[in-house]
Amino acid sequence: VMNGPSLDKFQPRVRPGGFLLVNTSLIEADKVTRDDIDVLLLPTNDVALELGNAKMANMVALGGYIERAKPLSMDCIKQALPKVFPERLHKMIPLNEKAIDRGAEMARGG
Repeated sequence: VMNGPSLDKFQPRVRPGGFLLVNTSLIEADKVTRDDIDVLLLPTNDVALELGNAKMANMVALGGYIERAKPLSMDCIKQALPKVFPERLHKMIPLNEKAIDRGAEMARGG
């Protein structure tokens, strides 16, 4: 969840044993009230700003999610970027990869 209203809406809907990624740039960690789910706290907006582009917050979150939940490999995600980004945005792929890597690193505790 990337903001407070999303936390209010989706936190109750996560199944026990499920996963919730929380953007602590906009949501205080103590607002997470569940202890029966896996919670990953990441300051996605702050990290995106450190990388120089606020629009990278979702990519930071994606990296954290991939690292924690392991639905597929980081290589698979990175290989898909040129296929899903329009040609005009291909110059942004290195920054997106950096954001993904940073999110993954933070999910590992780094």
